[in-house]
Amino acid sequence: METIQWDDRLLLGFEMIDNQHREIYKLLDRLRQRIDSGEYESVVKEFVEFLDVYIQYHFSQEEELQEFIDYPYHEQHKKEHEAFKAKVLEYKESIEKDIDIEKAQEGLKILVHWLKNHIEKTDYQLVKFINDENL
Repeated sequence: METIQWDDRLLLGFEMIDNQHREIYKLLDRLRQRIDSGEYESVVKEFVEFLDVYIQYHFSQEEELQEFIDYPYHEQHKKEHEAFKAKVLEYKESIEKDIDIEKAQEGLKILVHWLKNHIEKTDYQLVKFINDENL
């Protein structure tokens, strides 16, 4: 599977969020490395658990910011976060049941695609709102 690399075109210009997005990309690439090296069972499961915890942290930070600035699309944004958390949980459950390299790689591709889309669209709207409102 290809390396999962951060792309500076995803920068939003909001340091806290950009740094956390970079970190999530690093975590996803480390997971890819584990999968590609054949370290399934305990290592991959443990790593997915850590990824899940970090994503929970990141989303809670974004959601607190949205509440603080009274972001008008907060509920919609939160629903997208819930959808991603559900995808991570689904991925975690699928590899706990019966892990093979194809399933692990396909699930990881879905997570990366979702995250990239979310940053480019939904998070971009959040930062645009912050900038437009001079917050």
